Amino acid sequence: MVNAVQGEQLLTAVSCVGSVDRNRGRRLVAFFACQMYAAMWPAEAVGLMKQNCYLPEKGWGTLTLKETRPLSGTRWTDSGQRHDKGGLKSRDPKADRPVAIPPMLVDMLRAYLEEFGTAKDGRFFANERGAVLGTSSYWRV
Repeated sequence: MVNAVQGEQLLTAVSCVGSVDRNRGRRLVAFFACQMYAAMWPAEAVGLMKQNCYLPEKGWGTLTLKETRPLSGTRWTDSGQRHDKGGLKSRDPKADRPVAIPPMLVDMLRAYLEEFGTAKDGRFFANERGAVLGTSSYWRV
């Protein structure tokens, strides 16, 4: 757990990671902010879809969490991909979880969309090639 000052320092430090041309850190600021301000698991943030976000120009927003993208490895997933789609932890597989988010996070997510857009399938966070954001991308940061 971090306090507000430590959280702001963390996000500032994340923004400075990587070279300017690769944007690694800047791509991950909103990802880590989701964990900090919306109490999301990393796999929930990886599975966040733009269509499930209410991001008004002013005020509080809402993220409706519906799936996770945990890293399991190709041998352990039904799809043969490293990240299988899954339901939310400790919930019915079809359940969702609405999360109210503060204006600060709404602004960060709107800025992220403006700068980076979404993955082809509508996921909010992707790696630099547009694929699923892997744990190795954010663990290093």
